[in-house]
Amino acid sequence: MKKILLYSTALIFSFSSFALAQKDFRENPSDEIGKVMKQKLMENMNLDENTADKYMSLHKENAKQLRSLMKEKKQLMKSINDNPDAADIDDKLNSFFEIDAKIIELRKNHINELKSFLTPQQIAKSMIFTRKFNKELRNQLKEKKRNRQNNNPDK
Repeated sequence: MKKILLYSTALIFSFSSFALAQKDFRENPSDEIGKVMKQKLMENMNLDENTADKYMSLHKENAKQLRSLMKEKKQLMKSINDNPDAADIDDKLNSFFEIDAKIIELRKNHINELKSFLTPQQIAKSMIFTRKFNKELRNQLKEKKRNRQNNNPDK
């Protein structure tokens, strides 16, 4: 599994290095990453293309909603951090916990949507795969950023 993940990440960055020179890639790099993720998901879980497409569609929408809630939570935390003595701090704290509840509800709904076409075992495997894929992607991006900084010490 580690080898597959490593190869898939290397493949992503091979494509990304080539695609950086292409205008289309600069416009939406997440599409290319999504294609690689879908392919690896199909390989690792033995999914057909229609099932993988359904999964990726739900995954993308869920991730978008989750990012929105996390951004809202981060902004609220900054507001709390900047002025913990504010008159409306109780409302802000309540909002903070309401966002957490929305995140949990979003995750539950996502799992329930997946249950309409995946088995519980497939859902568990997809969660493990997605977590490892995202972690490896972040690590590769950090490494690439470090390499660029080392190659361009002035910037």
